[in-house]
Amino acid sequence: MNARWIRCALLTSAALVVTSSATVTAADAASAGEAVVAPSTTRYGAAGDGRLWLPAGDGSVAVLDAANLATIATLSIVEPGQIPAPEAVVVGPEGIWVAVPSRRAVQLLDPASGETLRHIDTDSQVYAMALDGDDLWAVDFATGRVQRIDRATGEAYVASARVPSATSVVAGEGSVWVTSNSGSVSRIDPASLDIGVAVPVDGRPHNATFGFGSVWTANGRGQSVSRVDPATETVAATIELPSIAYDIEAAGDSIWVTTGPTDGCEEGSFVVRIDPATDTVVESIPFTCAWALVSDGQQLWVQGTNEGVNVMTRIDPST
Repeated sequence: MNARWIRCALLTSAALVVTSSATVTAADAASAGEAVVAPSTTRYGAAGDGRLWLPAGDGSVAVLDAANLATIATLSIVEPGQIPAPEAVVVGPEGIWVAVPSRRAVQLLDPASGETLRHIDTDSQVYAMALDGDDLWAVDFATGRVQRIDRATGEAYVASARVPSATSVVAGEGSVWVTSNSGSVSRIDPASLDIGVAVPVDGRPHNATFGFGSVWTANGRGQSVSRVDPATETVAATIELPSIAYDIEAAGDSIWVTTGPTDGCEEGSFVVRIDPATDTVVESIPFTCAWALVSDGQQLWVQGTNEGVNVMTRIDPST
């Protein structure tokens, strides 16, 4: 392997930096594999059936073996240079859903052949998606439009109001939650599509995940993670980070966040582990320019860049 990029991206338990008062040893720290070169991606990837599905800036979706990160296939979605490129992928039992903002649509792909099984016009540039029961939820950052798409019929329904600067969408506790980069998390009733409370969140929340009965936001300007309690519709905890939060996922028994500085991310960039029982940071794993996370609920994959090269590794949260 090329030492030029692996020098900063290789993860080992010996390199762990602990940001809490607890002592983390090689035996009880998260187990991280060796970083490998991976396709350059845009935003939201997905995991399922032993594979990773990564939307790429060249208009394709890269399919990787989840165990060894070898590229299995490259699915062409739009012509290279067609902007915006695919932004998000989610895996459902019926296939792979891809947001194609340049076509103002979402597409359902056959996971085996890559063939487009369905094309659904959304009349918006879908930025992020989430599955919830029989529905696919899609949000548009530019317009704040929130849509519920019936995955069986392809019929799309538009929410009663818009969420300005909508950045991510997750489902949990019988509701759908949409983050706004302007500083809130909005709760949506899946049946009526009415937007209820908008919970104020400091630090411009960008990405979100649902786990352990809460909505968790990675705050892109707040150097923090916010935990929103659906029962009280308030921020139950704010977890301070050493630098800006980028992506966030629930995996295993923890919440995971990529964090790093805006400049010079070769140093001071980490994958941070949060204990949801105590709302504290219990572990920080150095990873060069870490930014994107993919999770299947148990395993975790992290992407970063080193000297312009995209690198990726798998983290086993159970060890």
